[in-house]
Formats: sequence, structure tokens, C-alpha cells
Amino acid sequence: MLDRQDFLNSLTKAVGTAPGGELVDGLVTPGTVKTRLLEAHPEEMSPDGAQALLETTAARLNLKPRKLGDELWALAGAEQTMFVDTLNPRFWQLHATGPADDVNRVVRKAVATNPSLDTGWLPKALLGKLDGHHHHLRLAFDADDLIGRDQAVRRTRVRFEGEAPDGLLDLLGSDPTYAGTTSVTAVGSRVGDNNVGMAQVVADYRGAFVTAAGDFEVAANAIWRLVDQYEQFVRGLEARYRVVFEPLEDDGLTVDGDVAVIDFGREVDVERLVGGLFLAKEPFRLWAVPRQVDDDEWTADAVDLHVGQPLRLEFSPTQLRVMLEPETCGNTLARLLTNLQQHLDARTRLIAA
Repeated sequence: MLDRQDFLNSLTKAVGTAPGGELVDGLVTPGTVKTRLLEAHPEEMSPDGAQALLETTAARLNLKPRKLGDELWALAGAEQTMFVDTLNPRFWQLHATGPADDVNRVVRKAVATNPSLDTGWLPKALLGKLDGHHHHLRLAFDADDLIGRDQAVRRTRVRFEGEAPDGLLDLLGSDPTYAGTTSVTAVGSRVGDNNVGMAQVVADYRGAFVTAAGDFEVAANAIWRLVDQYEQFVRGLEARYRVVFEPLEDDGLTVDGDVAVIDFGREVDVERLVGGLFLAKEPFRLWAVPRQVDDDEWTADAVDLHVGQPLRLEFSPTQLRVMLEPETCGNTLARLLTNLQQHLDARTRLIAA
């Protein structure tokens, strides 16, 4: 059995080895480490449940699973081997040193063919909590589908580099013309210190991380901390916004749970917005037949393609109200919020009902 520390050491060697050579420690190809956060819903939330879901997923992807150590798995394919850490049976981490396009293709197929899996979705505020000294920010705002191509400011491609990129982002966000486009797509950070080691880590809003240099164990600790914060965020959404009805002894009902209110930060064309949301495909992964109920007001009883649970959405030109069913995943709300920030308006935020 492979010790987890030995696995981290092998990935550190892989990061520091020129691509194209022999396997590092007979285990991983040289190259940068790509890590993907996956949210899993096994039938049983336990190591055995995670194993069953992992093996089912591997079979669909034509990958051969092999257990390396405690909740650490290798998935061998024709071109590369990837590694999945299921220590947290709900929030998995996939590691690979092969080409990023190949890793992304496997992740997309895994999510598209299995409703029990989704990627993580990190809204702007959470992405900004990546450990270390942020030395670059990347914006790739694209709102063609949701606000239309006739809008003057619908796309932004910017990369800020330097000692204070967050300050440059704040400056851009203070301009009313561009404030709505300041979605944070990715953050690059130097994590660690001279005593414990250093690493260069890039995180993006889809729960993807790249360790480009340094000590992978240091990078892994930073990734774990952000994953822990994401778990707290998702579970907090579920605790607060799942609506549960409980019968009373006198035939009445009690209702527990709040309505989630998402403020768009601007007025939007609601008809265009609902036309782009419910296409049953990435990035929103929602299906519904929306109905207009009043001028500029629409409603939709939707199904989330992740875990297949329902949710109700009510739209106005400035806000969206979301009601989660008792089993609807909090990741559904995280995905919706994050992608509205990336594809509608960067100022979109969750507010108190």
C-alpha cells in the first residue's frame, strides 16, 4: 500500500522534472499537477460508498481503478493515469500530471454521464480566499448568451499581474461601465514560506487547480483548505435554504428554511435570461420550461442534472428567488451563483431574504 506522504512526494518530484522523461517513482509522469475538485453523491456517504461510485465511474470512462492506499486510487487509461483521493467521500480530489486538455475531457465526460458527480463551483468571494500571496488574477467574462451581443460591455479578457493585483481589480470594479465584468476567473498565488517550502498554485472558478512549481505538499495543503471552505459553504447553503415541510398534530404544517435571493447587481432582460439558463447543459445544468407570470416576471420549476432533484426559481429584472427541495444539493445553488457572476454580471450576489 502506498503511503499518502510518499504519494505527495512523488507529485513534488513530478512538478520539478522536465516533461517527457520516465515515470517518477514508477508512478506518475513528469509535469505540472492538475487537481480537480469533484462533488460526489454516492448511495452511501462512506468509504465503501465512494469506492462503489468511483468504480462505476471508472468503468464508464474505460479506466482501470486500483487502490493505492487509504482512500487513494489510481485510474489507469490508455494514455495517462489519474489519481483520485476520496478521503472526504463527498468532496473528492482528482490529481493528474498529463495534458490539461485530456484531464478536462475526462472530467467533463464523468460529470456528463453520471448525475452523482459534479465539479466544484467557486464564487468570486470564495475563490479570493486561496492561501498565499496573490500575484495574478485572470478575468474571462463572457455574457453573450445571457445579456446579448448588442450590449457594449459583454466580454472582458484581462490578466492582472504584480504585487497587488486585487487592488487593480478594485479599481476596475469602481468604474460603473466595467464593474459588471469583473468576475474573477482564476487566481495565481505563491503559497508557503521559506520554512515549510513554497509552491505556485493557480485556482479557477470551476474547482480546477494547477501546481506549476515548488513543493506539492505545500500546494496540497492550500488546496485542502480551500476545499474545506467550499464544503462549509455548500453545507451552509443546504442548512439554510432547503425548504422542509413538517406536519403538525393538528393537521397544520411548519415550514423550515429560507428562500435564497440572488441579486443581479443590474436590471436584466428576464426573457433572455431564462432562455439561456434552462438548456440542460453546461455550465448551468438545469432543465425547465419557464413560464411568464407577469410583466418581466417569470417562474420555473426546474430539475438540476446533478442528483436530479427539483428546485423552484422566480425571476424579476433585478433578482432571482430560489427554493431548494429537501434533497436538492447545495452545489446547485453554488453553481448557479458562480456562473451568473461569470456570464451575467460579476456583481451578482446572494443576499438575505
